[in-house]
Amino acid sequence: LFLIISLLFYGCNAVKRVDENRHLLTQNEIIVDGEPIKDSKVNSLIYQRPNPKIPILGLPLGLHFYNIAKPDPETSFDSWLYKKPKREGRLVTLLSQKQLNALENSYVGFHKWIQKSGDAPAVIRKERTDRSSEQLQRYYQSFGWFNAKVSSKVIPDDKKEKRAKVVYNVNRNKAYNVGTIEENISSPIVDSLFQEAKNETLIHPEKQYNA
Repeated sequence: LFLIISLLFYGCNAVKRVDENRHLLTQNEIIVDGEPIKDSKVNSLIYQRPNPKIPILGLPLGLHFYNIAKPDPETSFDSWLYKKPKREGRLVTLLSQKQLNALENSYVGFHKWIQKSGDAPAVIRKERTDRSSEQLQRYYQSFGWFNAKVSSKVIPDDKKEKRAKVVYNVNRNKAYNVGTIEENISSPIVDSLFQEAKNETLIHPEKQYNA
């Protein structure tokens, strides 16, 4: 019951573990030649994703669970223990030093378990958006848009602090087609194998390049 109450009241601030001047990723948007797209295959190329949310409720439960934990439980326990000068001595008298150490270990272990079980905030990182841009560029280049260019932009949320979406803008530019394909195979055996399999190739004359 205490854990549920803590989750609802203490962990309700999704950005409590997001540093100043950083942003929690709320959405990835991909725009190709001026048009937003929802292609699942293209979206799968994005390296960093927002924290998962519970369907219907739309709450990032794993993130809120993570936020319950103390970032540095060892320091938090020491701060509590030494906040009052005589607290440690009284606890040693009441429990014993061994039991006090066990109490500290339990406290630290509990908070580390919460961190491990929850979802750390998906903080936007430049190296990850750059990697996503590179993957998008390679994807479109593999379909013949050899001069495709991809840029990314972080757009902060006007209404909620420390939150932002990342917009990937893809300009495919000119698509390249395959020209004529010349066959020059000296070995009759290899040529025979090629003739049997060439209809299955993904590269066809006068068609857009598709690797």
